[in-house]
Amino acid sequence: KFARELAVLTLEDPEIKRRLVRAPAAKSVHHAYAGGLLEHSLSVCRILDSLSRHYRLYYGPAISRDLLLLGGLFHDIGKIYELSFERGTEYSKEGQLIGHHVLGCELVDRITQRIPGFPEELRLQTKHLILAHHGKLEFGSPKVPHTIEALLVHYVDDLDSKVNTILEFIGED
Repeated sequence: KFARELAVLTLEDPEIKRRLVRAPAAKSVHHAYAGGLLEHSLSVCRILDSLSRHYRLYYGPAISRDLLLLGGLFHDIGKIYELSFERGTEYSKEGQLIGHHVLGCELVDRITQRIPGFPEELRLQTKHLILAHHGKLEFGSPKVPHTIEALLVHYVDDLDSKVNTILEFIGED
């Protein structure tokens, strides 16, 4: 219930929606075009949803589908503020000084404050998915994954970005 409400409130917010449909996922490399962030996030969510069904057959409810889908939606959402994409793609002042991990966590805090009784544990887990999605400290991740959901979000994010990058290279060749 609460995971769905967080996702819906976020996606229905007019400012977030306006930015999300236009934002690239990166300045260069993967999904670096208008709408690339939404395409990447949707692809990651679809893969994570498939993985949640797969692992449910083996491990039952040990892996949370809700957390996986929140991770797919929110892992890069801070990029709507990190990148300036009105004319070309550059890093915004917030992007240069704070970065999309923290900006995404701040967005989660803003939205969850609007949901009465939002569970603190779910808020923390969602923020961990954002903070750990790069997987390693040397890859810019403020935290390494401490949950199975965070690990899966990291690997699927990495996989989807690499597939897109390779297909872009093939398309240019």
